[in-house]
Amino acid sequence: MTTSDNILPLLDADEWERVRDGMQAYARVLGKIRGTVAPHQKHFWHSSLRTHARGLTTTNIPTSWGAFEIRLDFYDGHATLISSTGKAGRLSLPNLTARRLATLFLAKLDEWSIELDFTPEAFDDVALAQGDIATMREVWALMVWADSLLKQLRAGQRVETSAVQIWPHHFDVSMLWISGDLVAQKDPEDPEKADEQVNVGFSFGDLAHPRPYLYLTVYPGLDGFPEKPLPDFAEWNTDGWTGVRIPYDNLTDNPRAVREVLDLFSHLIDSAASLFKEGH
Repeated sequence: MTTSDNILPLLDADEWERVRDGMQAYARVLGKIRGTVAPHQKHFWHSSLRTHARGLTTTNIPTSWGAFEIRLDFYDGHATLISSTGKAGRLSLPNLTARRLATLFLAKLDEWSIELDFTPEAFDDVALAQGDIATMREVWALMVWADSLLKQLRAGQRVETSAVQIWPHHFDVSMLWISGDLVAQKDPEDPEKADEQVNVGFSFGDLAHPRPYLYLTVYPGLDGFPEKPLPDFAEWNTDGWTGVRIPYDNLTDNPRAVREVLDLFSHLIDSAASLFKEGH
């Protein structure tokens, strides 16, 4: 099953930004735990999250005695902590602040002999209410759509790519395409700066662009990119970051939006790959 070409989730609920911020606050707790305990990976992939059918997950995090996983359920509004030894715990998210969530998880993980070197005070002291679950589902539906689209894009790539990941710090969904070559005059032991890369993702918005959008950026910057004019639904962005931006609102009335976005992103990745090669 693939992302439908004619059913795009709508984000019309009142105060969806506030609910998104609350969901992000919960996700940051999971990201901090995963980033602290999981084995280090390049590009900080050890601190990102993944989707499951109803929310976000840390995936299995190895320990000396097995593994544990934390899941957020954005459909019914709860968080679950499970272990490979059969231990488990479940918390209801409505009226639970991210700070309190972190406090309870840290206490439980301490019981499981997992020590973490941060305090709950780092997290927001705000909570979502039971009445916010319907809006939470709308926000989640849009994240699922973006996750599915990027997974289709990733499936067509032949070189190294990251998994499709959710980054708690900005609450965006993204995938990294890596050419396999290194950037000249950069420390090869620093993948963040040394890898030629294309970053493709989805954002729920930022200060310059408060509505959701898809994006594609290239590192390092390439003269002549993009090589062809962009379609009407896309634009070249220079406000805060440089790259291609596709406002989500430009897609909702287009029955072929998914296909056209996938075609554009595939073309842009191929174009970047060609320009990277020309520079060597």
